[in-house]
Amino acid sequence: MSTIATILDVVKLAAGVVLTYFVFYLYQKEFRSGVMEKGFRWIAISMLILTVSRVTDLLLTVLPTNEFMNDLITVLGTAFSLVLAYGFYLLYKVWHIDREETVEKSVPARPSVTS
Repeated sequence: MSTIATILDVVKLAAGVVLTYFVFYLYQKEFRSGVMEKGFRWIAISMLILTVSRVTDLLLTVLPTNEFMNDLITVLGTAFSLVLAYGFYLLYKVWHIDREETVEKSVPARPSVTS
């Protein structure tokens, strides 16, 4: 077990805990019941997955080599990426404005003139 690896894992874990707290704080105070709530909720969940991955990584450096822990870190890293990407996709759907639909909705239909 390398001392530098353990120190770096502890620093990554502390940063993950602070980041997770900050994201959940923002979710509760700023993004709750807004148009971006759904996307930001998934981003907050991904930060929680990241923190669990960091805890698993720290446990792997402290405990003897464990194949399950190695696989779990890979699974959690993949889950973090997928959940984060889905959260950003939901935010993209809120931010993205389809110009053709907007023009059709904003221009009222002209009444037909019959002679």
